[in-house]
Amino acid sequence: MPKISQLTAHSNQFKFQGFVVRFSTFQGMWEVLEKCLHHGACEASWSLFRSKKEAEEFCLEKLRSK
Repeated sequence: MPKISQLTAHSNQFKFQGFVVRFSTFQGMWEVLEKCLHHGACEASWSLFRSKKEAEEFCLEKLRSK
């Protein structure tokens, strides 16, 4: 399994193989962000996940499909 590439100052956000995984305190769930340049957007948000592990597994599946 790939290692977390960089921890940020906050323990609720980290970079994972080009994705940003962070905990949304408003929604109480983990979300995955990916940089994209479509239509002037800086990043795209994917589905919300109940656990950090589910978010990491989603990132791995996205990487495998590329």
